[in-house]
Amino acid sequence: MNIIFNRANLTVKEVAQALGLDVQTVRVLLQTGAVSWGQAIRKPGSSRHTYLISPLRFYQETGVLIGAEMPDEYAIWEQQIREHADDEAFVRYCQTRMDRSDEAQDIERRKGTR
Repeated sequence: MNIIFNRANLTVKEVAQALGLDVQTVRVLLQTGAVSWGQAIRKPGSSRHTYLISPLRFYQETGVLIGAEMPDEYAIWEQQIREHADDEAFVRYCQTRMDRSDEAQDIERRKGTR
């Protein structure tokens, strides 16, 4: 599955909502190092923390997807073609899969017009 993360950091509020926790609990988890998907950083002389929460690590460890999108099948095949442009057999395979996907969508559209 290809996932496109559209930002590098999640907010404490987003994570708290996703986990069903209050924001202070998430802050404490990050400050104490109890979770590996993020960390709390405090600059010397400051009483405030900055929170860094990786969308990828959060997804890998919790299965909850925030700050990302899953592209449609067509976009995935196009990406595969770009990445493997030098492999003609693989490119043909991807194009065949894309064509089949188009055909399936056409069939579904036709079913809806009857």
